Parts: sequence; structure tokens; C-alpha cells
Amino acid sequence: MPLLPYFLVYLSGILAALPASQNFLFPYFLSLATAITGAFLFSNSRRNPRIKAMVLVLLFPLGFSAPGWQDRLRPDHHILNHVQEGHRAVVEGWVEETPTVFRDKVQYRVNLEQITYKESTPISVSGTARITLYQSENSFRAGDRLRIHRIKLKRPRNFKNPGRFDYVHYTRSQGIDVLGGVSKTNYFERLGTVPLGTFTALRGTIRERMLVFFDRHLPKNSAALLKAMLLGEKHYLSEELRQAYIDTGLAHLMAVSGLHIGFVAGACFLILYPLVFYLLWKFRPQWALLGYGRKTVALLCVVPVLFYMFLVGAKISALRAGVMILVYLFAVLINREKHLLNALLVAAFLILIWNPEAVVGPGFLLSFGALLTIVLAIQFMENPSGDALDQLGEVPWYRRLPKPRLNEASWSARLYDVLQSTVFITLAALLGTLPILIYFFNHISIGGIFLNLLLVPLTALLIPLGLLTSLLALFYEPLGALLMPLTAGLLQIYVSLPQLAANLPFMSFYVPTPPAIWPILYYALLLAIPTWLRSRRSLKEPAANSRDRWNNVIPWGLTLASLTLIVSFIWPRFPFFKNGELSVYLLDVGQGESIYMEFPNGETLLLDGGGYFRNSLDVGKLVVAPFLWNRGLWGLNYVGATHSDHDHISGLESLTKLVSIGHFLERRPALVDHRIDRLKSRLIDRETLPIPLQPGQPWSIGEVRLTLLHPTPEFIAQKKPVTPPRIGNDLSMVWKIEYGAFSLLLTGDITEKAERYLVEHNAPLQAGILKAPHHGSRTSSHPDFIRAVGPKDVIVSSGRFNIFHHPHPNIVERYRQQGATLWRTDLQGAIRITTDGTAIRITDHKDL
Repeated sequence: MPLLPYFLVYLSGILAALPASQNFLFPYFLSLATAITGAFLFSNSRRNPRIKAMVLVLLFPLGFSAPGWQDRLRPDHHILNHVQEGHRAVVEGWVEETPTVFRDKVQYRVNLEQITYKESTPISVSGTARITLYQSENSFRAGDRLRIHRIKLKRPRNFKNPGRFDYVHYTRSQGIDVLGGVSKTNYFERLGTVPLGTFTALRGTIRERMLVFFDRHLPKNSAALLKAMLLGEKHYLSEELRQAYIDTGLAHLMAVSGLHIGFVAGACFLILYPLVFYLLWKFRPQWALLGYGRKTVALLCVVPVLFYMFLVGAKISALRAGVMILVYLFAVLINREKHLLNALLVAAFLILIWNPEAVVGPGFLLSFGALLTIVLAIQFMENPSGDALDQLGEVPWYRRLPKPRLNEASWSARLYDVLQSTVFITLAALLGTLPILIYFFNHISIGGIFLNLLLVPLTALLIPLGLLTSLLALFYEPLGALLMPLTAGLLQIYVSLPQLAANLPFMSFYVPTPPAIWPILYYALLLAIPTWLRSRRSLKEPAANSRDRWNNVIPWGLTLASLTLIVSFIWPRFPFFKNGELSVYLLDVGQGESIYMEFPNGETLLLDGGGYFRNSLDVGKLVVAPFLWNRGLWGLNYVGATHSDHDHISGLESLTKLVSIGHFLERRPALVDHRIDRLKSRLIDRETLPIPLQPGQPWSIGEVRLTLLHPTPEFIAQKKPVTPPRIGNDLSMVWKIEYGAFSLLLTGDITEKAERYLVEHNAPLQAGILKAPHHGSRTSSHPDFIRAVGPKDVIVSSGRFNIFHHPHPNIVERYRQQGATLWRTDLQGAIRITTDGTAIRITDHKDL
């Protein structure tokens, strides 16, 4: 592979420039290891003229400068140069593609043309916005020019917590520059239409007719599933069916990728090759003998591949997969189909030149990880080792597994060969992508391994059949309808089987993120075990030299490495789970609150879980849980809810399904609240034990003392009953955390009324660090309360540009006048407090 050293050096430059890859294991490890490997391979090649060496050296700075080239070429009129976050505007633009309709909202991809802020002149802009209308009715279509009033545009933003999902990278990969949302349809004004391009209009018409055809001839779930599998339109799926596919490890079938485009190309090759070979044999037999049949079919297969890519649209996964398939077909044309690794390398090089940041995204890693493993597995199975018996045809046991074959006489044998090869390829892909799935999604489906072995081979039939049926229906619908019963029968398997399997116990589970060394060890073993098997000799001979003696030691080394791999996966926090320190994280959950604590004895507590209005974002699943998994946690020892506001409790409700929870902190006297009661009921069903806590009575976790200060029975008696009964802001739990000389006061969402009560009743409020009450609202943080606490540091949990304007500027100034240092999750991300009971360190995560 002559390009490999150049690719690795270019890749090392990209990895050095991207923050997401800079601190894996230790700073710049990935970049350094990749560069050293590339230089080593280059130095061992036979011919190294100076010009090649110069090219190799120049590729590193080229790779280093590649990320962000789109930003450097951004024109002055681009929306990112004019957006004023937190301010309402009137924007004009046209809808680029068919709107995406969900159960409770509609999303529009809008090509921006003009923006106007209050008391300013209109500004001509360019760029793409994703506008969300929080209603289910859609009144617009692709090509409509719109004016949208009272909208706040903002840049995509990451939650700045360790282990967070890189949402900024995701939106960039989708071509989205800014985001915005409105709640009412009457904020939209239709100005007219924009003539769409010929290809865009044609694609829209074909897709619309296909969607209507599916709805007309298939049951609702089957139609939705075919839309997802064939066109990547997942928003038609019911929540139950979508979750079943996630739980069973089959979600990749709903994303148009190399698997789908490869099946289209493979089906075309399977159908066309006998016909083309027959015609060549009849009219040009010499061409047939020279192998022109394969070249001709490879050229013909380019057409359906390009058409399918055109039909799917500008989806990154489809473009990436299409490039890989087209590169392979080109390799067949130039007699390089046996050099699959070179074809794969060329495709990766092209993609990283076009989009350098793709290298840290799951799509790129999953695609090339799976393909690389498949290619290496095929070569391992097909090529004999250096063992004498293997060379003579006595195939060792590890190469007697089913492997891909190319030529069979009968159609039944060809079909069996395809199914057998697909099973083999599925297993290889699963092995190659397991660490990537764990690190990006923290999810493993045991049953999914077996379901993939069944459904992926069937997908090789379903995708080409569904596409063929749709195309026939475009020309003459009754003709397509003739094949639809077969498609519907296959789809019923895809609808019923995953939902049935998802209800089985232990079908899937979420896993914490293993240590950074784990994927390195995994892939080292994945390469070392087959290499060792090929190096073994079938005939017993004495160890004549040091190399043979090393071969006797290798099995023990592989066994030890395998045990280390298993232990570090099951117990990812070993040996650092007890370090004598108390760590408190105030997480960045937007406009909400979630506090996580790790105690010196290794136990953990989560107080509140954040939450979004209307649960528009599942904070528990998408923000809090990834942080917990990043900490190496399978579960939590203790969970508590300060009160029942959605921005505190919604995340806890979804966490009950994702991590195990040992104990639930229950207040005494008990108060009636339907959300907290429902949460408690779910936890008890999962064998979580309640811990009743009385105000004023200290409770210890190891050497750390926790005291519930509020609400007391006397304060509760003063509150007027509300209907329906609920635990509101002033009934929030107030905790004092003490460890040696360290003290921290956690205040929930109490307001001045509860603050005055605590001060008047001489509650032990004094603390070095205060979590600001009620996100720093103007109805909280009374001066008397602040003086009673006397904090040196104050932490505010709030969302960036939140509609409540928390923290209020007057409150910020009040704390500063008291001499306190202010820390804010909206500006600095997650705030971490670490103490050994004497020294105290506060750090932020604003650079994540």
C-alpha cells in the first residue's frame, strides 16, 4: 500500500489540530503514534527519493491546517458573522428540502437570504438554518420562500461536560450553521416560491411519489420502516419501533450507509453478470475469456449506485459510502479489485480532504472500521499461512469457517453464497466496530449479534427489492404493486422480530466508557491473535531458537492481555475509585440543574437530573448519562430530587432506565407530588431502596457529613396547599455538605421567603461554597442570606441565553459586592470542586 505512509502523516496532522483527539491517553498520543507509524512504513519502503520524502513531510502541516478550512473561506455576509444570539430577529429564506414532520414539531432546513434585528437595517446573509416549529402541522414545502418573525437564531453548542456528545461537529457535518425555533405557525409568512434546480426538483418528486406509494400499499409501521431503511427518513417511525431497533442493536439498518449502497451494487452485479457474460460469450468470446465481463458489469453498476446516492440526497453517510463503493468499482475496472485495502485507503483520503473533521465522528470510524476489519478477515481466511500442512491444502481449523466465494454455477448456490458471505461479513464488522460503538454510544446489544446475523442477510434482499419495486411503481404503479406483497412479507419480519426481541430480558444494556487504554488493547489483541494463529506450526518441533521459545510464551501474554481487557471493561474505575477526595460536579445541563458527587469511599450521589421544557431534549439520556458513563459508572449509589420542577426532575426520570440506582433519598415528613411519587414508584420497581431523611439530622457517607436543613415541618405548615399538590421551589431540599474544613451549601430553587426563614431560625448556613438559589433569579439570593452563608465562591447553574435571563445582573453584582468569586455553568461549562478536606480546587470545562 504505497499511499499508507502519506495517509498516516496527513491523518496525524488532522489529529494534532482537532481538540477531540488531543488528549486521548496522553496529550497528542494519537497524532504522535500515527506520525511515527507513517514514518516507519516510509523508511522501510524500497524506494525513497527526496521528492517523496518532501511530500511526506509537507503532508503533516497540510493535515494540521485542514480542519476549519470552511471557516477560513467563509464570506463576510455569512450568517455566522451577523447572528446576535439572545436577540429576536426577522429572517427570510427559502426551504431547501421537504420539511421533517415529527409527532410534536416540524423542522425546516432554510437557506437564509436576509436577517433584520430590532431597530436595524436588513442585512443580506448566506448560510443554512434549521428552524423548528413546535407544532405538528406543516403548511410549507421545498421551494417556499418564508419570512419568519420573532425568532432567536443561535450557533450550535455543546454541553460542556466530560464525555459529552459533540453536537457542534454533528451539525457541521449536516451543513447546519445556525439553529432557531418558534412556537406558533403565525410567525411564518409565505412570500412566494423559489424555482428549485432540475435535479433537486426531480429528486423531490421521485421521493414524494415513493413515500405515497409506500403509504398506499403497506401497513403504517411497515411503510415507516421502508422509508427509513431505503431513504433514511427515520422520523416516520413510531417511538416504540425506533427504540426497539436501538435496544436490539439494529439501528444501523435505518441509516443509509455502505451496507445499503453495497447491497444495491451487489444485487446489480449478481443480476447483470450472467447476462453480460452470456452476451460476450456469444458475440465476443475472447473478451469474455479476458475478463471484460466483470469490467463491463462494474461500469454498469456505477449507474444504480449514482442513482441511489442521488435519491437519498446529501446525507453524509450516503456520500461517504458512495465514494467507497465507487472507488472499489473503479478498482475493478483497472484490475486492482484484489487490492481492497488500497481502494479503502483512497476513499478515506478523499473523504478526509473534503471533510477533515469526519475522522473524529462515529460515522467515519464505523464505516472504515467495519470495512477494514472485513477486508482483513477475508484475506486472513483466503490466504494460507506459512505452515507446511496449510500450504499443502490441509486447512487449519481457524480457516475452515464459512468465507466468501466468487463463482458458483447455479442461482441457488449463488444465493447461498451471498447469505453465507453476509453472515461472515456481519461478524467481522461487529468485531471491528465494538470499541467505537461503546465509546460513542455506550450501548451493547447481546441479542443484536444474533438478530444481525439473521436480518442483515435479509437486508441484502430487501433493499434491492424495495428499490426495484419503487422504480417499477414510478413508471406503472400496478406493476410495482405486484412485487409489494413480497416486500411487505419481508418487512413484517423487520417490524415484529425486533419489537419481540426488545422485550426479552438482558437483550441489551448500557455500559460505562472503558479506560483509554482499552481500545488500544482490544485492537492489538484483534490483530495479535490471528497473527499468532498463522505463525503456529502444526508439526511439534523442539524450540530450536529464541524465536520458537518466544512462540511458546506468546499464548500466556495473550491470555494475560485478554484478562486485562475483560477486567478493565467490567471495572473501568479500577484502581482509581477510592482516592480520599470528595469531588462535586455541577453539570452543564442548560437551563436546569444536576449535581453529581463522588465520595472518598468510592460511593456516588446524583442530586437532580436537569430537564428541558416539554422534554424537547432528554437531558437524562443525552447529557447526564454520558457524563456518568464517562466516569466509568455502571450505576449510582444514591439519587435525590430537590423538588419537582421539570428542569430538575425530568432527567432523573429517564436515568431510571439507563443506570442502576441503589438508594433514593426520601424526605420526612413526606409530601405529596405526583412526579416525585411516580419517580419513586419506578425506582422501587427496580429494587431501589428509599432512605428516609429528617431535617437537621446529619447523615454520613464515609467521612463526609450531609445535613438536610430544609424544609422543616414548621415551614411546611406555613405553606398554603396548592392544587394539584406539588413540591415547589420553596420546598426544595437544602443540603449542607461537610468534609474536614470544606463546606458546601446546596439550595435547590428556594426563593427569598425560604431564605429568610432559614436565616431567622438560625440554620447552620455558613459555608465556603454556595450553589446560588434558583439559578440566580432576582427573587432569590437575599442580602441577609448571602451574609449568613458568607461564601468565598458561588456557583450558578443556568442555561446560555435562557428566556428567564438567569442569573439576573443585580444578583451577579450582589455576590461580587460580597467579595465572592462567581462560577457559571452557562459560560464555563461543568464546574468541578475537588477537596481532600483541607485544600480545595475549583475547575471549569469551558474549553470542551
